[in-house]
Amino acid sequence: MVLTEEHPRAAASRGRPRREAPAYCADGCRCALWESLGEAEPGAEEPAVQKEHHPDPAVLSYAETCALLGGAQTGLRRLLESAETMRARRQALIRAHHDADAAVNAYERFVAEGRHARQVGRACRDERALADRDRPAPPTWLRIFRWPAVLLIGAFDVWFFQQYFLDVGYTGADEDPGLIQNLIALVPGIAVVFMVLLSATLVSGLIRRRPAGGRVSRFLSGLVPVVYLALVLGLVGYFAYLRAFDSFAAETQRQIAVDDQVILIAALIGLLTLTSILMKIKGDDPEADAVLVARLRRRRSEKRCAKVQASAKASLARHVEAYSDLRAARDEGLSRFREAMLEAYRRGILEPRAQQRPGTEVPPALTLPPTLQAPAVNGAGPARGAAAREYARLLDDSLVDGAGPLLPEFEDIRQPRPSLGPLPEICRVLARLDPVPLQERWQRVERRLTDDIARLS
Repeated sequence: MVLTEEHPRAAASRGRPRREAPAYCADGCRCALWESLGEAEPGAEEPAVQKEHHPDPAVLSYAETCALLGGAQTGLRRLLESAETMRARRQALIRAHHDADAAVNAYERFVAEGRHARQVGRACRDERALADRDRPAPPTWLRIFRWPAVLLIGAFDVWFFQQYFLDVGYTGADEDPGLIQNLIALVPGIAVVFMVLLSATLVSGLIRRRPAGGRVSRFLSGLVPVVYLALVLGLVGYFAYLRAFDSFAAETQRQIAVDDQVILIAALIGLLTLTSILMKIKGDDPEADAVLVARLRRRRSEKRCAKVQASAKASLARHVEAYSDLRAARDEGLSRFREAMLEAYRRGILEPRAQQRPGTEVPPALTLPPTLQAPAVNGAGPARGAAAREYARLLDDSLVDGAGPLLPEFEDIRQPRPSLGPLPEICRVLARLDPVPLQERWQRVERRLTDDIARLS
């Protein structure tokens, strides 16, 4: 069956024009979609509202503003996720800065005292003076062991004379010598030691005052070693003779005479005393002793300086590490914040406008950090808008690398100021506890120490 009768509602709708589309879409634009909705059937009356295809890109709709507010809130939540890490690293940086400052101050005081520079300079001067001298220095072993030899031989002499004078004063009927008698018996031995030292000092001074090329000096320098060697060989040979004679006492039926033993003991005492005198004379060299003492003092001072330097270097290294850790935590929080804001820009502004507005429409100009001077992008020049200045005041440019991570994406669009949580305090700590000033102080102290050593050497 063919339906030839029209429905009354359809006939009525065909006889009247279509309803006009609204002047703006939900986001306030007049796009191609509006044009398609606003077309009427042939013969119908055209809409009286004038079409405007290029509204101001800086004007935001309610939906776009809501998206930006949501992005700021999400960014704050993500930023607060790093708050505990930033707090721990901030405390670590404060401790590291305090330790580094104390270590650099200690090193600065050490250099300001000038003791290390003076000791190094004196050692260098004494070494040059000793190298330029015509007379060679005594062997090092002789200069080192002369005093131990003098002390040991002197102790033996003291003991020997004490025993002798105790035996002289002991009759056999008396009791053992008391403390007073033992102390009195030490006096002759100690006096002998002082006499040996005095005689060695006098002879040594006499030899140094004489010219090195004089006849007396040449004669003594050749005679004394020969006489000393003869005495040593004679004593050793005499002792060997008595020892061999004693070994064959059973076969020969003869004993060593007391006089021979007395001669051996007397010769031994005399040769020991002569040895101490010669070692004192030959080992005395004030210039070489001064060089040796200066070297020892310089070595001790260098160890102390190395210890102070190592402490300062380690403290500075820990400071730099703590500073870098806090910056990394801050940058991580900023990245999370920026990610949330970029997502809000993309989903709330760019994607809806890209779908609703023609491709030839000029988008909002991207904002650049205030410190950058980039060429014009999409008809916009460098970032000089009120939003950029506002964010630049909120965070110092030097704290967040030109305030780039927190600048708004679009120029001249009024956008919500984000809540930054602990970030401003973190930035203030980073600005106040920058390790660069301490490193510059360290370098100045190093240069001062080097200059002082060069000047005093």
